[in-house]
Amino acid sequence: MDQSNAEPSSRLSNSAFTTDRDGIPGVGALSTIADSIRRCATGMGAWGMQELTVGLIKLAARHACEGAVDTICGSPVTEVQELEEMLHWLRWAKAAYEKDRSSVIEFLQLQETQLKKYSGTAAVLRPAYFIAVDDAKSCVVISIRGTRAAPDILTDLKPHSEKFGGGYAHSGMLEAAVWILKNEIGTIQDLLRLNPGYGLVLVGHSLGAGTASLLSMLLQRFCDPDNSDSSFVLQICPLLIKCWGFGCPPCVDICLAQQGSFIKNIVLQDDIVARACPAAIEDLRLEVLRTGWAQIPMNIGSKTRKMLELAQATSSSVRQVESAFGYEQGHFYKQAKTYVSSWKVAGLISRGVTAISELTAPIDNQKAKAFQVTASPSFMDHSSSEALVMGRLFVPGILYHVTRKPLQDSHDHPDNDMVDEHQQKDITNDQERMPNLEVSKPQKRVKHTVIRGDDPKSRFKKIVLSTCMFSDHTLRYYKDAIEDAAHWVRSGASIL
Repeated sequence: MDQSNAEPSSRLSNSAFTTDRDGIPGVGALSTIADSIRRCATGMGAWGMQELTVGLIKLAARHACEGAVDTICGSPVTEVQELEEMLHWLRWAKAAYEKDRSSVIEFLQLQETQLKKYSGTAAVLRPAYFIAVDDAKSCVVISIRGTRAAPDILTDLKPHSEKFGGGYAHSGMLEAAVWILKNEIGTIQDLLRLNPGYGLVLVGHSLGAGTASLLSMLLQRFCDPDNSDSSFVLQICPLLIKCWGFGCPPCVDICLAQQGSFIKNIVLQDDIVARACPAAIEDLRLEVLRTGWAQIPMNIGSKTRKMLELAQATSSSVRQVESAFGYEQGHFYKQAKTYVSSWKVAGLISRGVTAISELTAPIDNQKAKAFQVTASPSFMDHSSSEALVMGRLFVPGILYHVTRKPLQDSHDHPDNDMVDEHQQKDITNDQERMPNLEVSKPQKRVKHTVIRGDDPKSRFKKIVLSTCMFSDHTLRYYKDAIEDAAHWVRSGASIL
């Protein structure tokens, strides 16, 4: 597949997000998250990108040491048919990333007449999508593409929520869903009328999954001027309207999230996009404030620890010299920048060094006030209780968590050769696309299990800073993980 048409998180995970031997995410990955925090909130006082990035490095080390995890209450899926159903709709979600109409037809092995509508051009709040008839499943399918530009995955999750269906929904994804509904309601009605007994399935990945989820809610709740419900408008029973999402962002409040039983959303291990909402990002910032190096029992030989301790020691020495000569803090850095342009690099290091010193020092009440976030008006220009609901969004519907655990004995895997082949293919493809960047190898032997949520109140809500938080958002890893889980079920081995 052409790189320009690849799913966005595939490129995101291949950026300079290398890790050290401590299993801590690379600076590139954490800088992306720091930028998201800065975009989600203003008025953060002394904290800039460098300060946030260094703080996140420290927090990532803590998460790694503690084995942090965010999962749901549920039980393992033990029926192969259910996993095959997931893989079927994952393929339809992936097809939305194909470069043109003919590629979609070839990828899904459709007849030309089955692809009814193809809109391959995306714009702001106007996602690309296609509409087709899946005769094998007796349904009309709307597949919505996620965002193309990798950094936009988190940037698009800014704190903008609005009232919807008795609760709140992410305004950007809701607007995209409304746009598709207005443009395609006639097409949907015609296709369902021409195919009696067929249902309607909406699928998507990433922001496409969020849009698909909200569109399915709109179709379930859609009312015409005479207050007729969706069964009247579409001429089908609402029970025939379903949605499958992969890596869906939080897009509705807790009440709406629990009501969408017609939606099934699958989340892979630490997928950051499935947890990233204003409140979760604020939680992450507070974790940074509360985390000190004393809480992180990293090995003495740690590369990360040595580099940051050296930077901190250097910062202390420079400050002592500046103080002895009566210079203000940062004087040497300012002077150095005037000599040669290459000192711009030193400027970044200098600000990072300052950040380390600030983050490792005790925080008094006065400084803590300076770090308080003043979020954008759409999030905080409401009563405190309402703002909390608007900012704390969740992935809707019935949740599935695809978990990953390393195997103690590599011979235990039911299909060792295939696992090696998948991993080597991923690594080779990554290196071919971006030959100048290191690509971290995944663990050679892992076991995936799909957990089906059985408690509507149990939702994904905590961002875990891990080495796979971005790669876990790629559809190819979703595919390999679900296939691996299916292998375990077929083998009859213990699921847990």
